[in-house]
Amino acid sequence: MKVKNVIKESLQKQKKEWKKCEDFAKANGFENVDYLLESIIHKKDSFNAMLIIDEVSEELETVLISRFRFPVEIYPKAF
Repeated sequence: MKVKNVIKESLQKQKKEWKKCEDFAKANGFENVDYLLESIIHKKDSFNAMLIIDEVSEELETVLISRFRFPVEIYPKAF
């Protein structure tokens, strides 16, 4: 819960990014940002890692997807 709260509080301070998260949540079937964060952070029966990077080059994206043995989701900056 603490991780979720830290992320949520940080997003709420950045109005533009918070709005992007709200839009993403609604467009992808989440009731609100809380449910989106819950689904990202607390997936049942799966390993989860969150990596926050300002920019993802094509090379980094390829490495992330090819090297890890678990699903990798990359959200573009416009997220």
